[in-house]
Amino acid sequence: MSDKVPSLRLVDSDESSRAETTHRTVGQHLEQAELLVEILPYIQRWRGKVVVIKFGGNAMTDASLAERFAEDVVLMHQVGILPLIVHGGGPQIGELMERLGKEPEFKDGLRVTDAETLDIARMVLVGKVNREIVSSINVQPRARLCRRCNGCRSHFAAETVLRRSHTGYVHNRC
Repeated sequence: MSDKVPSLRLVDSDESSRAETTHRTVGQHLEQAELLVEILPYIQRWRGKVVVIKFGGNAMTDASLAERFAEDVVLMHQVGILPLIVHGGGPQIGELMERLGKEPEFKDGLRVTDAETLDIARMVLVGKVNREIVSSINVQPRARLCRRCNGCRSHFAAETVLRRSHTGYVHNRC
């Protein structure tokens, strides 16, 4: 196979992409078949199982990467894998804090989160980041996103944590 990994698409595409699919060369079809043979054991192993995917804040800032992520989530769902997305949003939280004139503070690698910062984090994570991820998946053909979206139900857990120093509210790990 070539250095560039071919895109495996089981999702319907717009008209222009369908035209590209019908005009593929035999070599392109063989590359896709090779890729499918390579990933089939993983599909069989993980079919019917929940797979947790961490989609970090820095990765979410690249639009093409976010689109590819959404395509992959839909593909996983189509082959029977149950993706559960855990997302970050640190850069986006820091950006809004700076726009609001609040300086982000970190101790021992953890964001110091007072009540005001918690409100900012909630606005960013629930009101912006989560909705963007859901939208990017929902625009994919044949996407059926889980209806139990924690952000939509306003589930945002936080607890006070002490690690060498008081850091305030820290998102609770599930």
